[in-house]
Amino acid sequence: MADKSGQTFEMPKPSKLAESVVASFQSNDEHTRELTREKVMEIPLTEIDPFPDHPFLVKQDEAMKAMVDSIKAFGI
Repeated sequence: MADKSGQTFEMPKPSKLAESVVASFQSNDEHTRELTREKVMEIPLTEIDPFPDHPFLVKQDEAMKAMVDSIKAFGI
């Protein structure tokens, strides 16, 4: 490996203990990534609750009916 001045030097070899510590952290990182990875899950509809304070409330009114009819007739 070379430093900024262009001189080369060798990195010291890690000890067995250091290697095992690094391997342990890498293993834990992989486990954590697997646990936190986004996954597609199927949820029964009975488990979904309405969110009353949601800012994008969908109203089943005449305007919604008109939009549904328009999409059926002309597409999106």
